[in-house]
Amino acid sequence: MNSKPLSGVLLKGDSFAVVVYGEKLVYIEALHLEQYQFGIPFWKWKISRTYVNRVLNILDISHFCLLLPKLKCNGNNMVGFENSFWFITSKWLEMDNFGNIGKYKFVKASYDENDEAKEEGVIAQED
Repeated sequence: MNSKPLSGVLLKGDSFAVVVYGEKLVYIEALHLEQYQFGIPFWKWKISRTYVNRVLNILDISHFCLLLPKLKCNGNNMVGFENSFWFITSKWLEMDNFGNIGKYKFVKASYDENDEAKEEGVIAQED
């Protein structure tokens, strides 16, 4: 995995996969919540299995998703944190700090001048 945005799918049974280089189906799993940044939960991910030229059945997909990398400003450059991503689906569902997927709203946080959380935010499920 790298520090660029990845498009993927949430499969029925709550497993995740991304397609890389147009031919490799890579199953990934969320390891742990790494940090909140701007009220967004960033998770550390790892590759669990890789298949070459495997066809993905559309009936196995519950949601299309994006994994957006955690970035940090390093001078004039934006640098990605390796394997740290925010998970969001095409229906605006997110992964909360416990690994549950749903529609959430951010309740509270405060940040210092380096955009580091001074107070951890709370994510509450929307009604």
